[in-house]
Amino acid sequence: MVAYWMALAFGLSGWMSLFSSSRVAAALIAFYAVFVTAAHLPFVMDTRLRIPFLDPLIAVLAGAGLCFVIGRLQQRRGAQVAPFEPRSEL
Repeated sequence: MVAYWMALAFGLSGWMSLFSSSRVAAALIAFYAVFVTAAHLPFVMDTRLRIPFLDPLIAVLAGAGLCFVIGRLQQRRGAQVAPFEPRSEL
């Protein structure tokens, strides 16, 4: 249960990061979440039936939120983050 709440917290921070960069995409995701929730309110929902609708989206946003939080912590420390450069030798 704690892991799910952590995923929700990181998902919210990922959504807020997306909102600051692309308000249209963030609004579409928020609309989707509200629509799916509202469409299922009249019915008794089991967790196994709810998972395919929102949990993959929460997982993607949680990953983005984790990257956002790590980037903020590194900025606060003053650490320089080198950009990713693929290796040319194999």
